[in-house]
Amino acid sequence: MGQLQGESKSGAGVSSLGPWVLSPTAAASGLVVRGHQSTGTISSIVDSAGGTWVERIGSTGAIKHWDRLGAAAGVTSVTVNFSSSCDAIMHLSERDDIDLYDQFAYTEVGTSTAPSSGNTPVTTYADEIALGTFSTFSSDNLSFLPTNG
Repeated sequence: MGQLQGESKSGAGVSSLGPWVLSPTAAASGLVVRGHQSTGTISSIVDSAGGTWVERIGSTGAIKHWDRLGAAAGVTSVTVNFSSSCDAIMHLSERDDIDLYDQFAYTEVGTSTAPSSGNTPVTTYADEIALGTFSTFSSDNLSFLPTNG
């Protein structure tokens, strides 16, 4: 099925984004937060069930990717907290097609007009899903692929 629900939030000079208010999540679904912030780091992600979130991409760059795989049923809110005031745009999605990650590719492209992940590692599992993030603060444009399916 892919994405079960999702929503983007943004703010200027914020110390947090959220809460995202969700329909109660399905058992064992994956919750994913992806996005971009101007400065600092994500200090924590808090959900209504007290789940553990894992940073996959973003400790040194602007693009962020955090997730909570195999989430318990019934999560109804999520808040992203930042280490300092920043401009940020983030997207939260609940997905039923993510239970583990095989490979990651990540590139900060700066001011390129042709962003690219660069070479991606060969996957080891059949029927993999690719998640991509592109963001820029100059136009407040944030894309998430695939959006569904």
